[in-house]
Amino acid sequence: MSLSAVADELYGADPATFVARRTELVKQARTAGDKALAAQIGALRRPTVAAWYLNLLARSGSTELDDLIDLGATMRQAQAELDMARVASLAPRRRELEHAVQRRLDMVLARQGITPSPAAWTEVGDTLTAVAADASAAAAVQSGCLARSLVYAGFGEVDLSDAVGAELEAWVDRRAADRVEAEAQSPTAEPEPVTPEPPAVHAVAKLTSEAERGHARERLAAAVDETQDAQREVDEIGLAYAAAQARLRTAEAAEADARSALDAADVAAATDAD
Repeated sequence: MSLSAVADELYGADPATFVARRTELVKQARTAGDKALAAQIGALRRPTVAAWYLNLLARSGSTELDDLIDLGATMRQAQAELDMARVASLAPRRRELEHAVQRRLDMVLARQGITPSPAAWTEVGDTLTAVAADASAAAAVQSGCLARSLVYAGFGEVDLSDAVGAELEAWVDRRAADRVEAEAQSPTAEPEPVTPEPPAVHAVAKLTSEAERGHARERLAAAVDETQDAQREVDEIGLAYAAAQARLRTAEAAEADARSALDAADVAAATDAD
């Protein structure tokens, strides 16, 4: 039994069975004499519904998700090069891919007879935005062990605390606990060699470093994107206002004509009465 294998099982299963199965696996680890692993398994958090949906998506081999992640990397590279025109030109493609991922997820869920709630669907959308904006968020979703949805605030890094159930977080905690236990048992022993980080952790650390260098550029790109969205809304509102003004003028003219016709009819009726 390993933490990664346990996490792979737990985060790929229905959240309704998560707690009971986690309890069974904790008991198995204790019976095997691995108290550290038992503690780590017990610390794994039950995924939210939206996180489970995304775990299913990551495990489905979604090319749409891969395309969104690749585009996010391209946009961050453009930001690093201060090519904001390139960033702006890619924004529509990003939204298109986010919708494509959601359509793909809808198909994955439909095969299991699941109809997502509007609230869960909103969380999925927020997470996909974070995936495109932050490399660490993308790695977290790709792990298939997401415990909660993610949110990108428009600047800085995505908060991943309590978000990933296994390889990226619990593994690090386990290694730290192992070192503390080893030092307590052998105070005079030579320092324990650092265990190489698993590929997922190493990749995220590297990507996080790259993201840190692009914080200011990401904020600018997000601001440009928001400005364009706002301008589109202003344009749409302007068109709607112009159309409403035209309808008002037409209605006012029709009302004036109707009043004139009524006045003429009243005069004619009075004349006939005389």
